[in-house]
This record gives sequence, structure tokens and C-alpha cells, in this order.
Amino acid sequence: MTRRKPKLYEVKWVDSSWHQGWKTGLETVKVSSCSTIGYVLQDNKDSVVVAMSVSENGNFTEAMCIPKQSVTSKRRVRRV
Repeated sequence: MTRRKPKLYEVKWVDSSWHQGWKTGLETVKVSSCSTIGYVLQDNKDSVVVAMSVSENGNFTEAMCIPKQSVTSKRRVRRV
């Protein structure tokens, strides 16, 4: 039995970053802006779970859980 494939999204989010070496000012120390494109398996008040691949029977691989407070935007990606 085939299941309906989850929708494909681009999720933009921020992450902590690490800076090595001497710096001249705090303007060089900031969070990292990230972008992930994948199938949204779950989207609730706490997190968004995005998988890289989804099979026709609903199995998935390479799932990433992004905390909701880190998400800056989410947009639907149309399949071609």
C-alpha cells in the first residue's frame, strides 16, 4: 500500500556558531543562517522534522529535528 508523500519545504533557521582566533569586534561573531530543503514529516509547536528522502511506503532517511524557536521561515517547494 502506498502512502501519500509528505510535502516538500525549504526551512530557514538559525544555529549557534563557533569562531576561532582573535577578532577585532563583536560584529564578526553572530549566529549562522541555515537553509534545509526536505519533506516535512512533523510540524508542531516545539519543532519541525524534515527528511531528505521518503519512500513510497512511508519510510524515511536522514531526518533532522529543528527547534521551532530557531525557524525563521518555511515555504512550500513545488515538485517538478
